[in-house]
Amino acid sequence: MGGGNSFISGGSHNIIGGGLANSAMTENYSFIGGGKFNSLSGNNSSFIGAGRFNSAYTSTDSTIVAGNKNFIKNAASSTIGGGEFNRISGASKSTIGGGSNNYIRNFENTDANNFIVGGKSNLITKNILNSWDAPMSSQFQTEFNSIVGGEINIISANTHSFIGGGYKNLISSGSTASFIGGGRDNIIHTASTVSVIVGGSGSTIGSASTASFIGGGTGHTLHNRFGVIVGGEQNSIIEDLDPQDSYHSGIVAGRQSTIESKQGFIGSGRRNKIGKDAYRGVIVGGLDNIIYSGSHSSFIGGGISNIISGSSTWNTPGTVDSSTNVIVGGNANLISSGSPLNFIGGGFDNIITSGVTASLIVGGTSNEISSNWQMPYNYGNIVSYNSILGGGDNHISGSTYSTIGGGRENVLSAHTRYSFIGGGRENSISGDHKSVVVGGSGNTIFGYHCGTNNTTPNAIVGGAINKISGSTYSFIGGGTGNTISICNNREGGVIGGGSGNTVNAMYGTIPGGAGNTIACGANNSTVIGSSGVTAYSSETTYVTNINIAGGMQFNCKILTGAVPAGYCYTATSEDYIILVKNSSNIAINPCDPCRVTRIKNANATTNIIVSAATCIGPTPGNIDGVGNVTLQGYSQTTEISGLEVVGDGTDLWVLSDESGLSI
Repeated sequence: MGGGNSFISGGSHNIIGGGLANSAMTENYSFIGGGKFNSLSGNNSSFIGAGRFNSAYTSTDSTIVAGNKNFIKNAASSTIGGGEFNRISGASKSTIGGGSNNYIRNFENTDANNFIVGGKSNLITKNILNSWDAPMSSQFQTEFNSIVGGEINIISANTHSFIGGGYKNLISSGSTASFIGGGRDNIIHTASTVSVIVGGSGSTIGSASTASFIGGGTGHTLHNRFGVIVGGEQNSIIEDLDPQDSYHSGIVAGRQSTIESKQGFIGSGRRNKIGKDAYRGVIVGGLDNIIYSGSHSSFIGGGISNIISGSSTWNTPGTVDSSTNVIVGGNANLISSGSPLNFIGGGFDNIITSGVTASLIVGGTSNEISSNWQMPYNYGNIVSYNSILGGGDNHISGSTYSTIGGGRENVLSAHTRYSFIGGGRENSISGDHKSVVVGGSGNTIFGYHCGTNNTTPNAIVGGAINKISGSTYSFIGGGTGNTISICNNREGGVIGGGSGNTVNAMYGTIPGGAGNTIACGANNSTVIGSSGVTAYSSETTYVTNINIAGGMQFNCKILTGAVPAGYCYTATSEDYIILVKNSSNIAINPCDPCRVTRIKNANATTNIIVSAATCIGPTPGNIDGVGNVTLQGYSQTTEISGLEVVGDGTDLWVLSDESGLSI
């Protein structure tokens, strides 16, 4: 024994090499190399190399190399390398390398194999701690844990866990084989086995969040088995259901984003959210995008304030869920609850409302597909398979299998199926199947609906304020203010163009002109190149002025130039006498039977004289023009059968039999 005021009491083979006031009591095979006020008590084969106020009690085979006020008690085969105020209590085979005020605590003389390399005020303890300031409560075996460095890092009632460094990091009880690399104020709570926080600050892995991971960043909260937050700021994965039913959700980066369901994913962005029961939901990025509860397997790519809404009753029998919806991007787009399998590509303020299935809006502004009308007659109770490709303020309501290509304020409404509006503005189709408006402005196809029967199909190519109402198989090519409205909801009207033309009869045709009408009952009739003509007779063609160049086959007699005096032609049921481009006076004696339906002479220098004893001539109201028209021997009558022909004066006049003629 060397040094001053040192002593050895009891035991054998003990050595004090030097120093001041060192002591070895009831020791065997122990050694104090030097220093001062170091002590060994109740140990065998223990060692203090140097330093001061270091002590080891009932800790066989323990070692304190040096330092100040380091302490080992009831912890066999434990080691403190140096530093000050470091303690090992009851944690056999444990080590503190150095540092200050580090503490390893376990049941007395129980193998623990815990390790603190250095740092300050780090703690490995058998007591359960859920925060740094909480009182110590129940005790559990704590072993095979390591803290490399840092300050006030804690591993509580755990095994096989690791803290690399940082400040005030905590791994709580039952989180076996968990890891915190560094950072500050990070916590892995109770029973979150094999979980990891690499770094960052203020992040938390909640209780029972097995195999979860936070990479870095700040202020994250993760309560989800097998969940991942890679980085960012204040991101959360929180599952309110049984933790055993919450798993596999992830957030890569961004800020203040939240997942409240299992198997959800947020890539980045800010304040994005996947709600409760919206499992398998994905938000790639953007700002304030939300997939609400009950809308499972849905996707938002990015953009701002896009929403896929769910329903709290999504899993109730008899209700329609909101699953498998997609919003790629854009701003303030919405897919409402009870609407599965829908798609919005982008744009602004586009909406798919409740009760819509498998429909899409590619882009544009304020477009809407809605189901505010529900189909009766066994068509089903949801609107489905509709598309709006772009444009603004376009609306599909209560329709199926229909499309609006673009334009503005176009509408496909109730009872409409398989219909299409290409573009333009304020065009609409309602109650019609398989109908088309290609473009233009203010064009309307309005059908009738009776049971499962609808008017179908009709088409308007373009123009403005054209309308097809209560008809089927009808067509308007263009123009403005044209209307097809077949009496008794029948089919087959055609208007090529022009202005203000109207077809009310089946298979009526007006190629063009202005203000022409084919009235009810005048079926299979045509008005060509005229203005203000009204057709009342069926299977008749009406025309104003014909210029015939070359040969034409009319199945009738065509006379040109002057007609010989006394010319007589016997009309059959299908033959007519037509005079074209007369430049001299005309006198004709038609044979019986015949009927002159209308005569118009606009040439003041020529005369038309018609004489026959048995023919019926036109009424005075059907004789006009500035040239002379003389009737000789005719019995005038108000009954005008046959069809009306209006010419330009010297160009045309017609004799017809009683079956009539129209050109």
